[in-house]
Amino acid sequence: YAGCLSSHTFQSKYTKLLHLRIKFFSMSDPNIGRLLGNRYQLQELIGSGAMGRVYRAKDTLLGGVPVAVKFLTLSIQNEKMRLEDRFEREAKTCALLGQKSIHIVRVMDYGVDETYYVMEYLQGQTLGEIIRKKHLTLPRFLSIAKQIGLVLQCAHDGIPVDGEICPIIHRDIKPGNIMVIQDPSF
Repeated sequence: YAGCLSSHTFQSKYTKLLHLRIKFFSMSDPNIGRLLGNRYQLQELIGSGAMGRVYRAKDTLLGGVPVAVKFLTLSIQNEKMRLEDRFEREAKTCALLGQKSIHIVRVMDYGVDETYYVMEYLQGQTLGEIIRKKHLTLPRFLSIAKQIGLVLQCAHDGIPVDGEICPIIHRDIKPGNIMVIQDPSF
């Protein structure tokens, strides 16, 4: 959830340590259990990076449907205006791209009083985790590579901004930012 790319076809020591670290921070995280926007109940910290923290939450208005909520990191909020604009642009870009391709995670909501956005929750592994486990056959690799190519083409084809088509360049493409989920239809 660091970016907005996902692929729908799709534990080393490091991964286990990362999961333990996230679980430790989740236990001491005051946001756990918090109801955000009278709608999203934060349940667990599932990721963090330079731009923000991502929580698994449930949408209480939709009967507990799982969602992912990304917040702008508090330490970054000191440079508030520039980074909030960038974060808002990320949310809007992902929302527009999600309309163009099934391979891109959907953005469903955006915080007005707080800097966050809500995405569909994807259950799976990052491509980085799969590579570390060495569970990547040639046919699976080719399928994933094709889907990544389709996503990048979709982004490079652009989104409408103020009446113009603007190409998108993802600045953080890496295996850890690509979610691989099981979907037998691919």
